[in-house]
Amino acid sequence: MEQEIKFILERYRSGGSNRYTCPNCGRKKCFTRYIDIETGRYIADECGKCNHESRCGYHYPPRDYFRDHPGQSQTSSLQPFLVNGIPMVLSKTRKTAVKVPTEVHQTEFYNMAWAEAAARRTSPFRTWFESLPFDAQRISQVLAEYYVGATATDIVVNGRNYGPAAVFWMIDEQGRAHDAKFIAYTPDGHRVEGWGNSMRSVCEKTKTGPQLQETEKVLFGLHLVPHYPDRPVCIVESEKTALICACHYPEYVWLATGGCGNLQPSKLRPLTGRHVVIYPDSGEYDKWKTCMEKSQHKDYAIVDFMEQYPPNTDIADVLLDAEKPQTEAQKLMNQMAADNPVFAHFCTALDLEPFE
Repeated sequence: MEQEIKFILERYRSGGSNRYTCPNCGRKKCFTRYIDIETGRYIADECGKCNHESRCGYHYPPRDYFRDHPGQSQTSSLQPFLVNGIPMVLSKTRKTAVKVPTEVHQTEFYNMAWAEAAARRTSPFRTWFESLPFDAQRISQVLAEYYVGATATDIVVNGRNYGPAAVFWMIDEQGRAHDAKFIAYTPDGHRVEGWGNSMRSVCEKTKTGPQLQETEKVLFGLHLVPHYPDRPVCIVESEKTALICACHYPEYVWLATGGCGNLQPSKLRPLTGRHVVIYPDSGEYDKWKTCMEKSQHKDYAIVDFMEQYPPNTDIADVLLDAEKPQTEAQKLMNQMAADNPVFAHFCTALDLEPFE
């Protein structure tokens, strides 16, 4: 029996009046929302797709939304019919046939040999990461476990060559590679603004490998969860942060959402029965707290520690800053603050910093 088709992505209106701010990347007029084809109403603010597929990739389809919100009704009296095998439905308002994309779970995946080949390449990101003040053996283990790789070609942005981009594979708990995110970095570990890509997009453009219309997003590092059944699971936003935390706190399994809007209930299902600790970036605590409250995950804690820092600061920033060697002036100032609480309060109130 054909599945009843009820929802479509809203068609573009002249001037982009029905394109909204993406809940993931924050770009304006790039988010297309799903509508109920019977009522013409939107489903939910977060239910839609970002037009920036390679740079953002956010997609929260109705299938996942209603699965995450079982109390919401999705009934419709409209019945589909087929034209050349394509699901169609008659619009009550326009009396015309509307093509409706069929949503399916990802059934084709990328060969893990690709991930292994990419992991043998180096990149500016890997060089920077290996220079961090952690145990060298632990750094190598983390890079290997997470299949951190590099592109085969250099990335050139505005005429500047940044070398190969880092490749972060999205592998599920069954060891299947859903996709890979490509991010270019400068030699000091910062992202190259204005560039990003994905394995799905590259395969589509080059006509090589699986030709997937979309990929089912999973948490970065999810494949490690079954390997460490006794370790608590921690979730952060960026892949880089997860890797740094994995070096600093190896007693946990560190996962990443890949974006502030990607903490979705559907991605938490593979973690059922595991204790999960959530570490939102500063300024994102309330948003992630709401996401976790809407999810059906029972055993979790969400940490508000980062809220004392400036917006968009993550736990990796704090960890790396703590690893920096102190200057003599900093050591002297810290000692004076420890010996004299009044001096410590004075320094904090005036935001004083030592100088050489």
